[in-house]
Amino acid sequence: YEIRSTTGSGSFRQICSQVSMEGSFNSLYKPVVIENYTEITLSVSGTKYPLIGYRLGANYRASKIILNTLSILQTTNDNYILTLEKNPTLSVAPAWSSISNSSAEYSQGTGAATVTANGYILASYLGKGGSLQNDIFDFADSAMSPGFYINGTPEPHWICITPLANNSKFRSVLSLNEYE
Repeated sequence: YEIRSTTGSGSFRQICSQVSMEGSFNSLYKPVVIENYTEITLSVSGTKYPLIGYRLGANYRASKIILNTLSILQTTNDNYILTLEKNPTLSVAPAWSSISNSSAEYSQGTGAATVTANGYILASYLGKGGSLQNDIFDFADSAMSPGFYINGTPEPHWICITPLANNSKFRSVLSLNEYE
């Protein structure tokens, strides 16, 4: 670009009108699994609880993690509502753990913390009750990925669950795809 002025000062603003990409992002990924085999009891019907949270570690800005599948095993015969949320407000600050040889971090709900304010809901599902019912939610074609806020803080995504009966019991396994 060349800007010339014959009358003194001025301004120029360039706006990108198109972004093109040939192909897709690197489909070579490393699977990362977060297991929560410990049965958790969600005491109050209609109350939303954080089940599993995941995010990028603070030193992994160039990495990308995408939710692949979620498996929920309910050990009581209760219906539930499941949501995938970006940064919900929790009643208790989560404790984040790193995963060996991965850019991902995770936090697991215990049934003690609740969601006090919804985050941005990325997906929502209804789960049907059944004795020892295993529900699998597939996100394989999704591009939802946690990143970083402008201040450099990692952005968490949470799987949240609202039981529709008192004392509902769940176990869960989360599978992520990690791209470097």
